[in-house]
Amino acid sequence: MALQPEGTSREDLASALAHLVEGASVPGKVACDFRSQSWDFGAELGPVRSHDLYRVVQEALNNALRHAQATAIEVTLARTSTGIRLQVEDDGVGFVEGDSDGFGIRNMRARVQDMGGSLRIDSMLGAGTRLVVDMPLTT
Repeated sequence: MALQPEGTSREDLASALAHLVEGASVPGKVACDFRSQSWDFGAELGPVRSHDLYRVVQEALNNALRHAQATAIEVTLARTSTGIRLQVEDDGVGFVEGDSDGFGIRNMRARVQDMGGSLRIDSMLGAGTRLVVDMPLTT
C-alpha cells in the first residue's frame, strides 16, 4: 500500500486527482483547479494505468510550480469518443520543447507511451504550457 499514490488505494482516479490538485494550490500565489466528468475512469483504465496517470499529473504540477512561475493551473480529465483525455494547462512562462526536457518530461513521455497513449506538449515562451495526454481505453 505504501507504493500506491496518496489516496488512490481508496479513491477513484478523479477523486485522487482532485485531492492532488487541491493540495497544489498556494493561497495568494497559485490557484489550481480540477475538472472532471462524473465517470469512473479507474474502472476502465485499471489500477496500473490509473496510477501512472496520477504520476503524470503529479509531475506536470511539479513542473508548473517549480519552473513555470504559474499563477493558475487547470487539470481536466474527460472522456472522449475513443478513450480518456487528461490535460494540464498553466499560465506560466512557457518553454521551448526539447531545449529543457529534463527527467520529468522524459519520464512522463515514457509512462504514457508504455500505457499505449500519446502525450503532446504545447508551449511558447511567455504563453504558458498545455500538456495533453490521450489514452485509449484498450491497449
